[in-house]
Amino acid sequence: MSLSETETNIDEPQALESSDGEGELETLPTNVGRDLKGRELTFKHATKFRVEVCILEGQSQLYFAQICSLGKKPDVILHSGLKDGPVLAAAHYRWGRDVIVGLGQDELSMTWYAFKRCHPFIEKRGFTFEWQGSNYLLQRATSSDHKATGAGRFLLTHFKVVEEATGELVALYVSQPTGKTKATLKMKAGMNEELQLLCIVGVVSWRDKIRRR
Repeated sequence: MSLSETETNIDEPQALESSDGEGELETLPTNVGRDLKGRELTFKHATKFRVEVCILEGQSQLYFAQICSLGKKPDVILHSGLKDGPVLAAAHYRWGRDVIVGLGQDELSMTWYAFKRCHPFIEKRGFTFEWQGSNYLLQRATSSDHKATGAGRFLLTHFKVVEEATGELVALYVSQPTGKTKATLKMKAGMNEELQLLCIVGVVSWRDKIRRR
């Protein structure tokens, strides 16, 4: 069965709720991830339960991250556009320490990538994954990376993706402590679309793993 045909809750909205007068989308200060000249995506809470995520570039919704914690469906299903849009990727982590991410339209034809824990027992050390012969690290971002102030300094959900061999920062995910904006993700210029999707699903999955504790 195609993942796009999996059951959904008809009570859940498939697009972003109204902003309730919150104004423009929040963006990161220019000094955060300043070497990342590529896409900047905003992650917004899709429902009042603050679990599923709408992912926007500017005012355009590009993706919907559907979160599933029960049954046999993947833990994350990433759709293009709205919740009923085509499936682009999925992730499994409900029963294991690692995160297994698939790119494609359904589980039978997906290409799978293993995000393996850097330490077998300490998740906060992050994950490592391989893409096209290069190894990447998905790690917690430090204060020098995210430059968060106030309550944001103490969040455990600031992440970064680094190419292991060169130490190059390729993506930075900075969480917001309040409001409808969940986080902002900045990526390096010229980044391959597959690697972008791996970064997006990777940060959504790790954040949800932390939420489920």
